[in-house]
Amino acid sequence: IIFAAISFVCLLPQVYIGFKGLKMAKAPDSSRAHIVWGIILLAFAVIGLFSPAFAIIKQEEVGENVSQLFSVLLEVIVLFEYVKYAYLVQKGE
Repeated sequence: IIFAAISFVCLLPQVYIGFKGLKMAKAPDSSRAHIVWGIILLAFAVIGLFSPAFAIIKQEEVGENVSQLFSVLLEVIVLFEYVKYAYLVQKGE
């Protein structure tokens, strides 16, 4: 139960930026909190790339770590694109 509660709390910023991104796409305003949260989550995702990358270099459970590396890399790409386009939507471009 504790693990589920912690997982839910960690998921809240991602849910927030998802809903806020959809809302901003329909009616842009001057709020920047969702962009800040996107940058924070992007930084954590980039840091998360190091563990599987180092494990692959050490050749520890290569298949599992390659899968994890691609999963985190996909998260980095999605968050980077979110932040990039959130800036553009906010500017009105």
